[in-house]
Amino acid sequence: MQEQEKRSEVSSDKALQKVSNQTSGNFKSEVANKKKILNAPSKIAILITALSALVASFFLRSPTIGNKLEIPLSQIIEDVASGSVTSLSDSDSAIVSKDFTVEISGGANEVRLLIWDFAAEDGDEVEIYVNGKSITPAFMIRNDPQSFSIPVPSKVQVKGIKDGGGGITYAVSCPGNSTYFNLAPEGNFNTYTMIAKPKASFRIKLSL
Repeated sequence: MQEQEKRSEVSSDKALQKVSNQTSGNFKSEVANKKKILNAPSKIAILITALSALVASFFLRSPTIGNKLEIPLSQIIEDVASGSVTSLSDSDSAIVSKDFTVEISGGANEVRLLIWDFAAEDGDEVEIYVNGKSITPAFMIRNDPQSFSIPVPSKVQVKGIKDGGGGITYAVSCPGNSTYFNLAPEGNFNTYTMIAKPKASFRIKLSL
């Protein structure tokens, strides 16, 4: 009788242990599944964040022309982003000092003139004149464009003040218009004659 009771107790203990193991295993499995479910959205969120950052960096970065693109003899390029850098040093640009007539589209009476160093920042300094009057003290041109309000029509002059080495090379542009690459010798001027671009006119000839 006692042996049967002992065997019954052992069987009961084994059964309880088995149930306990199964319960523990099921619980661990459920926890693991919940972790997978919780981790899945976080991984997706991380992926979406990474893709968003990549897209933003593509559209928001300051575009560069690249060293392989040569500045044409006209020293004028269409559709260039302000702040674009083309060369590692001023001596690489091989451009000359020029004066330009700039046609401003849109019929505005005032525009923003952007000026920047399209080569290496090496301490070049310039001063800007509008209609013969200085509108700013001499300043160092940098890769980041600096902006000035300019009336239209007007005559804008960029005077070379200090050559940091290799020539005072820079670019100027008015948003929505061409970009002009230039060289300003120390003590000399580059002149930009700012005029309003003529509006296109249409004539209809009627034949009777």
